[in-house]
Amino acid sequence: MNQTNYAVLGISYGLNDSAAALIVNGKVIASAEEERFNREKHTKKFPFHSIQYVLNEAGLSLSEITDVAYYWNTNGRILERILLHGYELLIRVFSPVKFFKYLAGLLKDRAGYEVKDMLFPRKTLKRFFPDHKSNYKLTTENHHDTHAACTFLQSGFDRSAILIIDGSGEIECVSLYFGEGNKINFIESQKLPHSLGVFYGAVTEYLGFKKFDAEYKVMGLASYGKPSYYNDMKSILRYNNGINFSLDDDSFQFQYGEETWFSKKFNLLFGPNRKDDDSIEQKHMDIAASAQLVLEEILLDMCKYSLNKLNVNKLCFAGGVALNCSANGKIADKLNLDGFFVHPASHDGGTALGAALLVSSRKYNKQFAPGELPYLGPAYSNDEIESALKINSSIKYHLSKNIESELAEHISQGKVCCRFNGRMELGPRALGNRSILANPTDISIRDVINMKVKLREEFRPFAPSCLIEDFDTYFEGVKDPYMVFTQKAKSITKEKLPAIVHADGTARVQVVTPEINPSYYKLITEIKKRTGHGVVLNTSFNIQEPIVCSPKDALNTFCISNMDTLAIGDFIVEHVQQNPKICNTEMSFHDDGLLKTQK
Repeated sequence: MNQTNYAVLGISYGLNDSAAALIVNGKVIASAEEERFNREKHTKKFPFHSIQYVLNEAGLSLSEITDVAYYWNTNGRILERILLHGYELLIRVFSPVKFFKYLAGLLKDRAGYEVKDMLFPRKTLKRFFPDHKSNYKLTTENHHDTHAACTFLQSGFDRSAILIIDGSGEIECVSLYFGEGNKINFIESQKLPHSLGVFYGAVTEYLGFKKFDAEYKVMGLASYGKPSYYNDMKSILRYNNGINFSLDDDSFQFQYGEETWFSKKFNLLFGPNRKDDDSIEQKHMDIAASAQLVLEEILLDMCKYSLNKLNVNKLCFAGGVALNCSANGKIADKLNLDGFFVHPASHDGGTALGAALLVSSRKYNKQFAPGELPYLGPAYSNDEIESALKINSSIKYHLSKNIESELAEHISQGKVCCRFNGRMELGPRALGNRSILANPTDISIRDVINMKVKLREEFRPFAPSCLIEDFDTYFEGVKDPYMVFTQKAKSITKEKLPAIVHADGTARVQVVTPEINPSYYKLITEIKKRTGHGVVLNTSFNIQEPIVCSPKDALNTFCISNMDTLAIGDFIVEHVQQNPKICNTEMSFHDDGLLKTQK
């Protein structure tokens, strides 16, 4: 590398959704979450394989990196967090008992969090990469700053309000920024222990689901209920003004290191919590609907306040709460915005990229564009794919002369198909390159995929991918390419495409353009020739696991599923008899970071 060049490596690990990202000379080269490589959902582990991948994508070694940006500010802010909680409990709540309970909670096991590695990221890098030269400048960035940089610097907006809402950063749970040019300027924040992420996570746990993982289930379940517990929800989550609100201290216990975030008082208010194997009753649907409505109202008020305070009409949104696409759709519907950008990796899996963007803009004065999203993960050549296909003679496949046309024929015939093509998506939504696809004209396909393929709850909706020119025919709302908004389904959609319309009459639409994904656009165009509709049902290519990353992952998932067809690269694999051992391979890595497959 020349002296004028620079390479910024962003990393996140220790708490949730470990990831790595790389920017070289102002270009976003790659970004991926570690869970896709180690196959551990929401992994907290050091992103060793993700770092290998992004370095390999650029043809660089760690010794050539000029800057490393870590997504958490460990320089004194952990002590600041401890003192803040103590102040809240001892001074504001006037409770020495709660204060000492909090101190005792600090000593409890933190569910596998890699706290020691978080405190010393340079030493951790050296441990995993012992032979590299530490020529880089290391910075530990404020967590909410990395979220803000990720969403604003890739929005394409010149000026915007930036709202970050999650469980918490170092001490911030909500942060407001003003973005202008390639700079983000902090305005104000709402601090611990008052957190919308904690509120929604506690409701998620109460309803028998896993926090930090299944909040989307609550969002889906809410559509089947009525907000009959609305007043009870408002009694434990009180909105004040601006971006300020307060949680009832006795209804939540996350600050005490307890396993669950909801307390005994929460149970007394709403009744016994649901266990994960209990049936879902109308009461649970109503509680979900009540929590969702309260969240939506507070978010809407916060957005209005933010726009008015900063005198702008564009909004960027990120943090885990920003993945609540139902709330995003309501905000977009009720505010006449000139621009509303929600990053496809708004969760912590996007903060490695955010950290790299932040340093690149601040140190090297670089501006970025949204065109680099969202396909930033690994791609595989046909030769690499065929090597994986040849491992087991039981796998029957052929090279397609026109993969989009042939796959479209299978989908239009009612087959459940999966597509593995090009670079993997960044973020929790499958956007065509690692997707399960089906014809949405038959409503029964929804139950087939839920019960026989995805092995998931029947109340969860499926999303459509739609050609941009056909969007107005079927939907009303934001034309969003990242599937982070819900849109209203028109009557023709409910009649003709019932499999992708949720119980509340909405759909979480991915708008597909030839610029962002030409191959996927061509596929849906071929489907339209056969069905008359430029829309396909799209759900993530996984079964109770992270979304598939490699050809090996795709083959393993396909072989144990009830799906009919796998389109992988330019190859078509027909359904094989279910056999968990048919793809008995193990994942390993070359020294340069490339995935390899062994028998």
